[in-house]
Amino acid sequence: MGFSLFKQPYIMPAECIIKIDGDPITDLYPFVTEVSVNATRERFTEGTITFYSPVDETGYWLVADDPRLVTWADVLIEADFQDGTEEVLRGVILRIDNSFPANAGQANVKLTCRDDSARLDRGVRNRPWGDEKAPSTDTAILQTMSGEAGLAPHPDSEAGMSDLIKLQNVSDIQFLRQRAKANGYELIFHGGQIYFGTRRLKMESQPTIMVYAGQASNCRSFSPRNDGQKARKVAYARRDDKGDPGAPVPVEPNLELMGTEPAQGTGNGLPEQVDYLGAQTVPNDAESEAMARARANDADMSLHADGELDGSLYGHVLRVGEPVEVDGVGERYSGTYYVDSVTHRFDVKGYDQRFSLSRNALGRKPGGGATPSVPV
Repeated sequence: MGFSLFKQPYIMPAECIIKIDGDPITDLYPFVTEVSVNATRERFTEGTITFYSPVDETGYWLVADDPRLVTWADVLIEADFQDGTEEVLRGVILRIDNSFPANAGQANVKLTCRDDSARLDRGVRNRPWGDEKAPSTDTAILQTMSGEAGLAPHPDSEAGMSDLIKLQNVSDIQFLRQRAKANGYELIFHGGQIYFGTRRLKMESQPTIMVYAGQASNCRSFSPRNDGQKARKVAYARRDDKGDPGAPVPVEPNLELMGTEPAQGTGNGLPEQVDYLGAQTVPNDAESEAMARARANDADMSLHADGELDGSLYGHVLRVGEPVEVDGVGERYSGTYYVDSVTHRFDVKGYDQRFSLSRNALGRKPGGGATPSVPV
C-alpha cells in the first residue's frame, strides 16, 4: 500500500507509492509532505520528494540518516488507484538536499529524481558511429545506447535515418536527442523503454478528460487558446552540387487532422506565413527537411489548452506524448488532443494533475471520443 496525505468522503483517494531499489519505503511514508513530478515530451521527467526529518532520542535523523537515500539509487513513483497502479516516474535519485534550521522540528530532506534519461547522462563520450565501409543507422544507435543503460527501445519506435557516419563527442543523451531532432522525432522515457519516433496521434486515446459532465466530471479547469501567429510552412535551403545553399524549399505539416476543420485560419487573402530554417547548422538535406517538417508540425498544433485534473476522480496517470479525448466543452473544443506536459502533485490537498495539451483542429471527428455531455 502507499501513503495518502488527504481524506475525501466521496471517493477513494489515490495513493502514492515510492520505491527505492525496488522496495517501497513504507516506514518513511509518515514523513512525506509532498511529491511533485513534472513530465514533458520536450525534455525529461523530473520530480521531487520532500520529507519532514525528525530526530530520535539518540540523535539519529530518521530520514536524513536513512542508508537507502543515496544518489543514483533506482526510484519508482506510482499512483495507486485501488484497482491498479500506474507509473508516474521511473529513474534515479540525482540530488539530495538536507535542511537543518535552528528549529529542529523544521528539518527536511528533498530528493530530486529524474527519469531513465539520466542513465545516459554520465559524461562526455567520444566514439564513432559508422564509417565509409560500414555506415551506421539510428536504429543501431538507439539499440546500443538503450542496452548499455539497461533499457529497451519502445516497440513503436521508428527507424530513423541510415548510412550514417557520425562522431559523438557529447553525452549519450545529448547525442540521442540530436538524432531525434535530426529526424523530427520525439524522445520519451517511460516504463523502462525509450520511444524514438514521430507524434503518436493514431494510438488509442487515454481515458477521457471530462469537463462539465455532472458526477462524471474529473476536470477542475480547462482553458483552450488558439495561436494563429505561427507559420505552418517552414522552408529550408536545399544544397546544390557544390554543397552551397540554394533556393528555399517550403515544407508543409503532415500530421493527421485531429478534428473536423483546421485550427489555423486561412488569412483571408493575406500573404502566406513562411518560416525559414537556417542552413548553416544542418549537415544535409535529409536532416534539413526533417527538421523543417517537425517545426511545421509544431506550428500546426496551434490550439493549446491548459487545465487541472482531480487525479483521484480521473483514476489514471495522464501520460505525455499520447492522445487524450476531452469532452464537455462544446462542439469546437471537445475532441482529441495531444498531451505535451503534465505536473503531478501529491500533498495534503489531494492528487492534482496540471496539464498542457495541443491539437491542430477544431471539432470532434465522427465516432471519436466520448459521447458529448451537457453542462450542468
